[in-house]
Amino acid sequence: VKARVLAAALERVPADLVLGGCKSADTAGAQTMPRVSELRGLPCVQVVTALDVDPAAGVAHATREIDDGVAVVDVALPVVITAQQGLAEPRYPNVRAIMQSKKKPVTVWTLADLGIEDALVDPRARRTRVVRYRPKPARQGGRIVEGETVAEAVAATVELLETEAKVW
Repeated sequence: VKARVLAAALERVPADLVLGGCKSADTAGAQTMPRVSELRGLPCVQVVTALDVDPAAGVAHATREIDDGVAVVDVALPVVITAQQGLAEPRYPNVRAIMQSKKKPVTVWTLADLGIEDALVDPRARRTRVVRYRPKPARQGGRIVEGETVAEAVAATVELLETEAKVW
């Protein structure tokens, strides 16, 4: 629902770079911005920790986290980027800037203005439904494996993994 509304608003506000968070604070679903990119037909680079945009060349150079390091991605503009912590340092406005912001115009669009039918954003029209939340199970205590030498401790650990944890 959020992605559909944002994508419709982006039709009215042309942009070369669309920035969003990498995941939401409520469900951590990480779905809104990739869905916006799909609806708008734009490429999406997720979990970006560094970004350099070259408008003259029409390209963005994004550094993103991957399992075993980082990947540097060059992507054509326009693009949707999901920001990971560390992409930018927050800037806090001074009192003068806060007071001036109160005089700035705010554009408000209704769903009709965006060409979205009310039925499309009705909670019953959602394709994903959260069934329940439950807390993580309590963490089990660890086990210290001892041995006369490191090799003995490693061998004992491997045996425990085979017999008790059934990893192999």
